[in-house]
Amino acid sequence: MKKLAVLFLLVGKIAFADSPLTSIDFYKAYLNVPMVKKAKASKGKMTPEIMTFLVDEENQQAEKLAVINALGWNHKYRNSKRFRNYIIKTKRYRSDFGGKYTAFLWNATANELVFYAYLSALENYGQPLDALEYLEKAMEKVPKDLNIKLVYELVRSQVYYETGDRLLAKKNINKVLMAYSEIESDTHFDMSALRYFYDFLNYLLHHDKK
Repeated sequence: MKKLAVLFLLVGKIAFADSPLTSIDFYKAYLNVPMVKKAKASKGKMTPEIMTFLVDEENQQAEKLAVINALGWNHKYRNSKRFRNYIIKTKRYRSDFGGKYTAFLWNATANELVFYAYLSALENYGQPLDALEYLEKAMEKVPKDLNIKLVYELVRSQVYYETGDRLLAKKNINKVLMAYSEIESDTHFDMSALRYFYDFLNYLLHHDKK
């Protein structure tokens, strides 16, 4: 709980957009990572260099998610489709039926699934429901991965938010955030990144009181 207390001290006043997916800019906690800066400067376009970073297994999962977050949502690119097709081609994923959909869903690693789903959710933030299937599959593969759970709850909260149920939008994200305070891991989002999630929950709390 000590970590959680420190995190609350970091929470500040941040200007938000209109929903969880479009408001939580946790990439700002990773601006010391060169590729995160490049992703933000690309204005939403996934360059070959960014693609290489995402598929390199030596790079940290949290930093890759920060890169995707930096690519953002306010652009015209279909990065999710490019990423999925690149993975299918380079790893030669195949399926006897269902085409690329089943080839990727059944064969992709947990990280590949969460990266694709997060890219897709950002691109379709008004209707991100389809991304949940991939995130659920990712959680089946690695049920204890808190970063994947947090992205799942972020996308799910977007669905609740779009239907006007802000209480569930807050409750489910907060449940995962509490788990970070109980489990130590070098692979988790760091506390400064989680601050952006807490800031948004704090914003919702005060906004709903108005």
